[in-house]
Amino acid sequence: MKPSTKAELALNGMVNLARHVPAKPISLAVLAEEQSISLSYLEQIFATLRRSGLVLSVRGPGGGYLLARPAGSISTGDIIDAIDEISAGNLRPTGKEQLSTSGRAQQFWLVMRLQILELFRQVTLQDILDGSFQRLEYPDESTSHAAE
Repeated sequence: MKPSTKAELALNGMVNLARHVPAKPISLAVLAEEQSISLSYLEQIFATLRRSGLVLSVRGPGGGYLLARPAGSISTGDIIDAIDEISAGNLRPTGKEQLSTSGRAQQFWLVMRLQILELFRQVTLQDILDGSFQRLEYPDESTSHAAE
């Protein structure tokens, strides 16, 4: 499982914003060109990021977008959650009711998405800029197949 393409483009755009220090507004036209994507598609993505409070828009000449908070306080999980709307609030309460097999499978996939989102919450934009995200390790394949 991986984040949607839209979430990946949002993360790439946010990293590009974070790279521009000192902070000055960056136009979406520049970001779209850097990512080789459609300006209108990027506008949709950044509208969602703005509504989520992750970026600020500046109007007028020299306008564009800025990070709403320092890069070290914006996790990749914040971005993915804003775009893909994966959050604990999406869990359906089941209480003691009996779930059907398909309902349990859906709940399983939601729990898996939440676990993956939690991993993304451990890495900030600043970690990506610094390369310190590499502290996350690849799983040891010899232990992952031990049960086989």
